[in-house]
Amino acid sequence: MARMPQLSGPEVVRRLERLGFVQDHCKGSHVVMVNSTTNRMTVVPVHGSKPLKKGTLKAILRQAGVTLEQLLDTVGGREEGSKDNPAWRLRPHGFRHRSKFADAFRG
Repeated sequence: MARMPQLSGPEVVRRLERLGFVQDHCKGSHVVMVNSTTNRMTVVPVHGSKPLKKGTLKAILRQAGVTLEQLLDTVGGREEGSKDNPAWRLRPHGFRHRSKFADAFRG
């Protein structure tokens, strides 16, 4: 197994989004992410660019049902949550969040 990398909260959120997770909601500085296909949920603490501790990252991976290799292999490609996708909007604190009403107003 590879050494545990130094990843920040926003980086983990982006990588989980590429693996099929969607931001459900935010509570304070914690982002709740769910994957409807695997019925998994995890909470990612987002404290700026401060790296997550090793145990916290391990717990996130365990809750998400994702291996460290899978998380690290999520690089490149246009992610579904990019700013080009109109169903997504940029939150004030810099995280992509799917609007609950985006699909209703699509033409």
